[in-house]
Amino acid sequence: MSGKRTKMKVLSPPDLSKIDWTRFDATTDEEIAQQIADDPDTAPELTDEEFARGVWVQPRGKTLLSLRIDDDVLDGFRRDGAFYQQRINQVLRNHAVAQGWISPDQANASRKRGRPRKPK
Repeated sequence: MSGKRTKMKVLSPPDLSKIDWTRFDATTDEEIAQQIADDPDTAPELTDEEFARGVWVQPRGKTLLSLRIDDDVLDGFRRDGAFYQQRINQVLRNHAVAQGWISPDQANASRKRGRPRKPK
């Protein structure tokens, strides 16, 4: 371990007393639908036909593995900061692509699921 101590931030629950419950209860379904329609970040609703054509694809997971890594190599990854295990995984993934074990498309699809790397 790096010896660096971290402290978990405790979040306070929202103050529900500040909510205008009368206004909340008076909001109609039509108003909610209009608010959703006005939000540019809202994805369009699927039609019944589109929903019926959908196919569930189980995402590939990760395997918990015990691996012996040289201390100096691990220290180097840890020195770069948090998420060092993801960086080790990315180095292994890049090598797997270079060796032809997996396709670049597979590598890109897996990369999209992970946490974005913090800029230095």
